[in-house]
Amino acid sequence: MDPVLWLAAENPDRQAEPDLEVMKLLLECLVLLCQKRYMRNELRKRKVYPIMRNLDLAVEDEGVSAVLYDVVNFLIGDEDPNEADEQA
Repeated sequence: MDPVLWLAAENPDRQAEPDLEVMKLLLECLVLLCQKRYMRNELRKRKVYPIMRNLDLAVEDEGVSAVLYDVVNFLIGDEDPNEADEQA
């Protein structure tokens, strides 16, 4: 993980986005990014799954949790090795 992000994540004074609707919209953007295989690989490389897991523990809103589960399902899903890795 990027050291700057790691230090920011370890900051005890950090706060998650207070507006749950904004948080949900941001997570839905991640779902859209997960539609492409190369983006899923990039998100895995950047270790997004642990962030999603920790966010799910911190947020108790069911709407946000549902979108989090969508992102996680994309990230932990098995890839079909025969599927072409499109770049666009």
